[in-house]
Amino acid sequence: MLRHKRRKIKFLFGVLLLFKPVECLIFLSVFSRSGFLSLIKSSPFASNTLWNTSLLVKDSVKLPLRFLPVSGCWALKVTLSDEERNISYYAVLDSGSPFLTAPSTTMDVTTETRYPSTEEQYGESTGEIEWRKAPYLTLLGNSIIVETENVVVGIVTSQKVVEQSGGIFLGLLEVDDNRPSFLEQVGGGQYSSFTVSFAQNYLQLRPGSVIHKKDPDSFPLVDLKPFGPDLHHFAIDCQKLKLAWSNGETEIVSTAKLKRSVLVVLDTGLTGCIFSESLYRELTGDNPGKHRSTLLGTTVSLQTQGKRTMELTNSKQYWTFSSFRLPWFLDESNHPHIIALGCTFWTNTKEM
Repeated sequence: MLRHKRRKIKFLFGVLLLFKPVECLIFLSVFSRSGFLSLIKSSPFASNTLWNTSLLVKDSVKLPLRFLPVSGCWALKVTLSDEERNISYYAVLDSGSPFLTAPSTTMDVTTETRYPSTEEQYGESTGEIEWRKAPYLTLLGNSIIVETENVVVGIVTSQKVVEQSGGIFLGLLEVDDNRPSFLEQVGGGQYSSFTVSFAQNYLQLRPGSVIHKKDPDSFPLVDLKPFGPDLHHFAIDCQKLKLAWSNGETEIVSTAKLKRSVLVVLDTGLTGCIFSESLYRELTGDNPGKHRSTLLGTTVSLQTQGKRTMELTNSKQYWTFSSFRLPWFLDESNHPHIIALGCTFWTNTKEM
C-alpha cells in the first residue's frame, strides 16, 4: 500500500520491473580489504559508527545517494570484497527489481553459487547474469556501517546490457520466487520497508512498515500474480491519463472507457516512461495520425484509499518514451495495461 501526502510517496515492498536506465557508473576503488577497513576506521565518524553485522539491530539505516544528472537516477555506493581485494562501485537505486547486481570486475572477489546463470531483460535489451556470492557487502551510511556476509549478487557479463541500460542496480524489492533478494540478505533481512528522499538524496531502510493499512493517504496495491509467474510489482490503479502528442494534440483519457484496466508501476531504475504494447495499441489503433505522432509527455491520476486524487507528471528533461510487449504474462489477451514510471516523474517528487 502506498501513501501520498504533499507530493510525497511512501511505499511498502512488492516486486517491480526490470526496466532500466541509462548512465555509465563510476568504479571508485580497488584495494585490499584490510586497507579498506583501516581507511573507514580512521574516518572522522568512525568513533560514532555502529558496525551492523548481526541480526539484532532494529534501528533504521540512512544511506547517502548520489544523483546521476545524465540519467536522472540516484545511485548508492556499494563495496564487495573478499579477504584480499575490495571493489567499490555505484549501483542505481532500483525500486523495479529485487537484486543487487555488480560489474564484471567484481568476478575476482566473488565465488560460485548453486544458482545457474539467467537471461534478464533490461528495457528492450537482454543479457546474461551470473549469480555469485560476495564474502562481504559493505554499505556506508550516516553514522553507521552495514556489513553483511555471503551475499548473492548478479554479475552483469553482457557489455551490451551495461552500455544500453546501465545494467548495475541495487534492487529494493523484498521478494523473488527464485533467488534471494538484496533486502532478504542485507542486515540479516531485517529491513522490510524504505523511504527514498529525492530532495535530500538519501535512502532509509526500515525494519517495519511506515504506513498504516487504513491510512487514507495511502495507495492500495494491485496484485499481479494471477497474471503470470514471479510478478510482485508495485502496481496502482490509474483513473485518468493526460497525453501530450507531438502533433499538438492534448488528450484526456478516462481509463474506465478502455478495454482493460490501466496499472501504474513505480520504478526508480528507469529514466523515462514505458507503455505496454497493449495500451499503446489501444490508444493509437484507430487513429493513423497518432501512429505518426510522438508522445511528448503524460500525467497519470491516482486515487488514495481516502478517495483523494494525486497526479504525477513527467519532467521534460528526462522524458524518454518506448512501448513494447512485456514478457510477464501467461495470456496476452488477459492482462492489464501497464505504464512504468521512471525518474522523469521522480525528479518532480520529494519523497517515495
